[in-house]
Amino acid sequence: MSGIIVKNQHILPSRSIQRFCATNGNVEVLRKASGEKFSAKPNNKIFCVTRLWDQGTEKSFGKQIEDEFQSVIEQLLQCGDYAIPKKQHRSITRFLALWRYRASIDSEPYPIHEASKLTPTVTDPNEKILLDELHIHYVDESGSFPSRNMRGIELQGQVMMFNRTHQDLSWCLVKSLHLDLIVPDSPENDLFIPITPSMCLLAGKASPELSLAQSKDANTRSYVKSKNIIFGRSVVNYAIQAIQQV
Repeated sequence: MSGIIVKNQHILPSRSIQRFCATNGNVEVLRKASGEKFSAKPNNKIFCVTRLWDQGTEKSFGKQIEDEFQSVIEQLLQCGDYAIPKKQHRSITRFLALWRYRASIDSEPYPIHEASKLTPTVTDPNEKILLDELHIHYVDESGSFPSRNMRGIELQGQVMMFNRTHQDLSWCLVKSLHLDLIVPDSPENDLFIPITPSMCLLAGKASPELSLAQSKDANTRSYVKSKNIIFGRSVVNYAIQAIQQV
């Protein structure tokens, strides 16, 4: 496979994970099923899926949303203001939608019905790689678009639909001064994005600071809604607190 093709696709961007790293450059990860705890770099495959969506969705559609969001976050972290400029709300909403649908996308192959099969346009592996790199869709020997292309179309459609439905969402920057926040592997339906151990984005009119009880509740919700893992600067104590409250 060409080095240009992104094989390990992050659900949550590496830059977002980096903000939770300890001084050693690692985050702590906890597997829900086993309780296993380990350290990991932001580029660890635990944070990735293996090429579930197509290259165009990864490097064009998704990257644009990620880059806009990261630019907004850097500005917010510099000023630290509770109120977020209105022009930045859409970028945050789009990012939440991208994270949400990446985390929920189905890895099963798309079923192909005989009646809907198309004439293959490409069967040569090298030509497929070239077209993938150019973000061009094609019909393969199965008589359909590759499943990753179909997932990419679905992912883009879901993000755009979410953005239209939630176009009036307003966001604020909220501090967690009493307890480090942990990060779920999926935001599920919550309008909540942890961005550092001590800061998060919340939709609506939240208070500028979380109380200790609210921070514990946020971590509990993160633990409960996660499918496989949670991570943070440290997860053991916070995970124990979350488990006790479930």
